[in-house]
Amino acid sequence: MILDDNPPQTQSKFFNLDEIAQGVYVAIAIKEKGVIGNAGIIDLGNRTLVFDTFETPIISEDLRIASEKKTSQSAEFVINSHSHPDHWFGNQVFSNTAVFISSQDAFSSMTPYIEEVREDKENPAELEEEVRSLLNQFDTESDEIKRQQLAVSIARWQLYLNSLSDLELKLPDQTFKGNLKIHGNLRSVEIFDSGHVHTPGDVCLGLPREKILFIGDIGFFNEQPYMEDSNPSNWKAFLNELRNSEYNFFVPGHGPIGTKENLRQMVEYIELLETLVSDAVNQGKHMKSILEQDLPEPFATWTLGSSRLEVNCKIMFDQYLESK
Repeated sequence: MILDDNPPQTQSKFFNLDEIAQGVYVAIAIKEKGVIGNAGIIDLGNRTLVFDTFETPIISEDLRIASEKKTSQSAEFVINSHSHPDHWFGNQVFSNTAVFISSQDAFSSMTPYIEEVREDKENPAELEEEVRSLLNQFDTESDEIKRQQLAVSIARWQLYLNSLSDLELKLPDQTFKGNLKIHGNLRSVEIFDSGHVHTPGDVCLGLPREKILFIGDIGFFNEQPYMEDSNPSNWKAFLNELRNSEYNFFVPGHGPIGTKENLRQMVEYIELLETLVSDAVNQGKHMKSILEQDLPEPFATWTLGSSRLEVNCKIMFDQYLESK
């Protein structure tokens, strides 16, 4: 399969919907609107599957409309790739028709969010203060890249606050370990638990005939990954497995659709942090010494850099010290 350079496109306020193969759609987040994660729609023929549902019902409603428009039927399955809210807090929009599926480990990591959302509903003042703080930072920030990052964060939290009164978290109905197949009369998909990579129980969805793999947040393309809940060693190893797989096109949780070149860059990013951290520890330097230096290209220009780099270095420091 060869991806069309100019695929049919449907514009939502929150995402661009690209058809990357017949009946296979990718909803690419428009970050300026506060949407940071991607989603997917797959027409199986006699049934429709949705991969991830964004962070709020407000965004997910556009995904539901697009799904029904493109496939002429309601979604029968929703696959939640992992536990981070930007990929499943929109589930409720599909709850009248769909069966929700995740890995067992992802499910276990999703359940604590029920209490967190309840607390947010009862006391939204802390979130409102966070938005005010971000607005103040935006007003005084002179660096254009940091202003863009702040603008995304402000729009994201405002979307969440606007959704909060109507937000009802919908957990998966079914969980699995290992592999799972879902069949339609047009195509079948392979779903598998990747283990602890970006988070415990990351789920990938493959279309072998089209050589397309939806990888959720195992893929951050053209931006620094978020590694707080990750196992960096497993992440690097799994990326290398994918580079040797039969899949050619990868739909990330964040960023544009990519190829094995994007996987290679992610491996290089993890290896770079491993080297920087080990060098700093061996030289008796603090983690701050890494944050004070510029990363080499292409990583220097990857978006959402500074805050994620700090989180990622801490994870690398902890893992490095545990290995000693």
